[in-house]
Amino acid sequence: IYLVNSGNYGQRLSEQAFVASKAGVQEAVLELIRSNAFVSNSGYNLSIGNGQVNIVVNNLASSLPNVLKKEIIATGSFLNRYRRQRAVVQIYNNTGEVQVLSVTEEAIP
Repeated sequence: IYLVNSGNYGQRLSEQAFVASKAGVQEAVLELIRSNAFVSNSGYNLSIGNGQVNIVVNNLASSLPNVLKKEIIATGSFLNRYRRQRAVVQIYNNTGEVQVLSVTEEAIP
């Protein structure tokens, strides 16, 4: 019984870390809506419930004129579990529209 319960407990912790990372991506998108010049190369931290998330926002090269491209890396943590999501967004300078191109989960080295 202990192994089943501890396995479920670990899975719940991992899911909480995933939720924190997802909230981090959403937070960064909101920051980009407020200011398309927003960048945080060194990252910033937020508390999400009992978890934490570290959010990094970097500029990416864009092949389109008048379009900014940004990368968001959000690493959520809950106790000893970590999950990371990477999002790529583009921002149209003429309208201010922020479009999320992709969100993927990636392994943490």
